Amino acid sequence: MNKNKKLSLAKLKKLADKALSGYIRNKSAEQYGYTCCPLCNDNPIQCMFHFISRRKAILRWDEKNVIGACHRCNFEERYFPDKSRVWYIRTHGLDQYLKLVYMAEQSFAVTEKYLQSVIKRYS
Repeated sequence: MNKNKKLSLAKLKKLADKALSGYIRNKSAEQYGYTCCPLCNDNPIQCMFHFISRRKAILRWDEKNVIGACHRCNFEERYFPDKSRVWYIRTHGLDQYLKLVYMAEQSFAVTEKYLQSVIKRYS
């Protein structure tokens, strides 16, 4: 990133989203053998989804809150989230899921410095 050119928070958010998405899709591909998450286990990883809404800024770029998925699982997660919540709890435990739920209620201000650290961490 050119240090002389200041990017807007909106642009930095998009860059952070892109960095996290690439990182998570690669991590999920390695973890699940280049197939989708265990929810369907038959489609290639094409995107990622958040277990707790990405509108919750404190969790938007937290890798514990996302997984690589196919488009079908992403659709099902959005409109029928129960299956993915059960998978998360079975895989990571109820305590970890509840930590995410409690963190989502925290107040969090997204800053330029924070977004730059996210981009650096996941690029």
